[in-house]
Amino acid sequence: MVSVDDQGNATWKGRKFELPSFSKVVPESISPSGNRIAYVDKEKKRLMVFDFPSETLVHEKSLPFFCVGIDFLEEDHIVLSALEDSGESGLFAFNGQTGILSQLASGEYNVTSVNETKFLIRPVVGSTAPDSLFFLYLEGQEIKKYPLDAPLTPTQKMTIRLSPNEKFALTGQADAENMHLTVYETEHFRVLYSVSLPAQDYDCIMNASYQQISNDGEDILLLSKSWRPTLIRRSRK
Repeated sequence: MVSVDDQGNATWKGRKFELPSFSKVVPESISPSGNRIAYVDKEKKRLMVFDFPSETLVHEKSLPFFCVGIDFLEEDHIVLSALEDSGESGLFAFNGQTGILSQLASGEYNVTSVNETKFLIRPVVGSTAPDSLFFLYLEGQEIKKYPLDAPLTPTQKMTIRLSPNEKFALTGQADAENMHLTVYETEHFRVLYSVSLPAQDYDCIMNASYQQISNDGEDILLLSKSWRPTLIRRSRK
């Protein structure tokens, strides 16, 4: 487990480290092994990757954009959310083995981990991102993407979450009175069941970041407007 304070003082396996040029202007990311931390400097223009076992800054990469999000896909592969000087947003991949930075997509997206080897990329609510969903995964030493074709509304695409085994999907949709949750099986995107909750207590857009679906599709976890965790178990009357 890695912990780091606002001054860049990190603790890893009981050992103390001082991270160079550390800033919390963008939340840092920890690699899947827990051995590396990625972060940006306070100008958001330099990507830093520190390796704890070797006590070394293994990467220091100047960026042609402002980095506003960092996500490790694998020890040497990082997905960066970018805001360019022109105001345009995008997603970029950094290959730590080659040092190459490449663009994956234009627009503003949420990067959501499905499991240890795959991300689901969703349009950000209210953004101008293309109305599409896609996965990112590692093939050899290259980050690849492929679309998730699903008959969903724009709001459902923005709120979709997948179970860790990718067999089930949970989406949200709201009207004046209720927040409607729908669970799908993902092979054919067939609806399995739906749940409605009062809109005065639950917010669809808020739960776009927090709702979860279990590997068997039976349990839904979300938050109320008062930040109370709510577990919903499928009813089989």
